[in-house]
Amino acid sequence: FGITLFNDIFVKKISKIIDGEFDTIFVDTEKKSQNIRKKNPIANVERAVKENIGKSYLKFYKANDLTVDAAENFLELQFKNEVRNLGGKNILVIGVGNIGFKLCLRLIERSANVEIYRRDTKKLNQICKLINFIKPAGNQSRVKPFKFASNRLHKFDIIICCAKGTNIIRLKKINELNKDVILLDIGKGMFDQNTL
Repeated sequence: FGITLFNDIFVKKISKIIDGEFDTIFVDTEKKSQNIRKKNPIANVERAVKENIGKSYLKFYKANDLTVDAAENFLELQFKNEVRNLGGKNILVIGVGNIGFKLCLRLIERSANVEIYRRDTKKLNQICKLINFIKPAGNQSRVKPFKFASNRLHKFDIIICCAKGTNIIRLKKINELNKDVILLDIGKGMFDQNTL
């Protein structure tokens, strides 16, 4: 089972209860913040667990990185019989927060043609510049901003949704998409029921 904790006090209490009850306890090492206005907004779960777990084995990981790995591996398997694999694929990534950003960079590194969408166009353009700046120098692929108004969903081989919102993709006709498109929802219910 999993527990989401944002407070060191609760981490310590829960740690004492579960210590020794489980052979292995997996701990997300990302620092969390519940309320940035409080004096000590960041809970250091890793430290609190280390200080209070002595009997169980602790395995530390980054949940977002596992998600990025899983998405990349899934897509790689979809094209395992193609020589270029993800290279040259037209990919749309909707939502470029932590997961979307990391996944986008990996796809660019694999020479995919990536377009990204984020509601905040100022941040969208900054993220495009940043990814294009930090990608390997010899890589010719470039990430570009996507505008929904342009209605070009049919050109994509893969559409990946990483945003928090729901029902972002609403299609009037199925032919708005490439007939072989792969839809990957890493967000929370990105495709409305009619679209599915």
